[in-house]
Amino acid sequence: MRKRPDFLCWLDNVLLFKGEERAEEADLQDAIAALASKMPSTWHPELLPGVAKPVMLAYAAAGDVLQFFSVHNKSGRIKVDPISSRCDLGTPLGRAQALHGTFNIVRLLASYKPGAPRVPVALGGVVKATGALGEPIRAVTFYEEFAEKCIYNFEERHAGVNDFGLLVVGGSELYTNTTLAQCPNLARLHTPDAIRLSDTTLVLHLVPAAGVPQRGPPSDEARLQQAVRGVLAGIEALHSAGFVHRDIRWDNVIWVPGAAPGAAGTFVLIDLEHAARADSAQDCRQPPFPLAPWPEVGILDPADGRYTPASDLCLVAHCLLTDLPFKLSAGGADLRRALAARELDARGALAHEWLAGV
Repeated sequence: MRKRPDFLCWLDNVLLFKGEERAEEADLQDAIAALASKMPSTWHPELLPGVAKPVMLAYAAAGDVLQFFSVHNKSGRIKVDPISSRCDLGTPLGRAQALHGTFNIVRLLASYKPGAPRVPVALGGVVKATGALGEPIRAVTFYEEFAEKCIYNFEERHAGVNDFGLLVVGGSELYTNTTLAQCPNLARLHTPDAIRLSDTTLVLHLVPAAGVPQRGPPSDEARLQQAVRGVLAGIEALHSAGFVHRDIRWDNVIWVPGAAPGAAGTFVLIDLEHAARADSAQDCRQPPFPLAPWPEVGILDPADGRYTPASDLCLVAHCLLTDLPFKLSAGGADLRRALAARELDARGALAHEWLAGV
């Protein structure tokens, strides 16, 4: 069953109005039931802990019949209450009633907008990436329980770079590795079998279901320390399990707020699809490498061009600890230098004095 409503309307990423549609009038009750089961929340609960949610507005349509509803949580149960009579769209009066109800919905949405909270990720929203010619590359749809990531033409587009077998086959592999699945600083599957190759598209259901995207470095050093510690914890788990990430950059880091107001949040390293085995003998000086975030020199093994665990840490230095909006302290600069010089492994980096007490 589709988990996304047929119609969605957001204000500043707050899902305030949705609709379910059926072809036959006899299926109206099915459409009403779907209003309760499909995305009954206005935003992901973990994004704004403790913030009261508004009542969601909705409609159900089946054949020529349309009716408006409110959707709200009452004592842990989703309630769908009618706020209009049934409108017969086959008659002029019914169409006028539907139009009047729509205008009222618009007025209610407009009155809510000035006080609406800022939600970083829209529940039910879809983020798409396209290539130079407009061809689809990937899409991420945000559901309540997970984020569905689709990578189109996976085997063809990522031939020589990615290994589908590494991602899914066998209990000791990447997303199915039980140790990695328990690391809070790494993206992980919603369920052990939530990855598949559908025709040519790689489909993954991932958690955390939503987080605050990090489009660049934090604005202050204390926040940077928290982010780097979270990323290094994810890297250390990967390296301990025998993998390297290979695509470490701010676009692949999200922040998940704590479960309650004032609780500590978690920085999570996502996008494991470019990962590889740490002992891979592949010479990454040859096409189809390098990957986009790699600097021109300095991260590959100088002897044979392999991408090693030290290469991940070089990326931390190059992509996370440079081009900052502030001057890095002496401790942070020392960690950056040590990572770029391959003097520390991930565990040693976590023990660096710059991260003490973070």
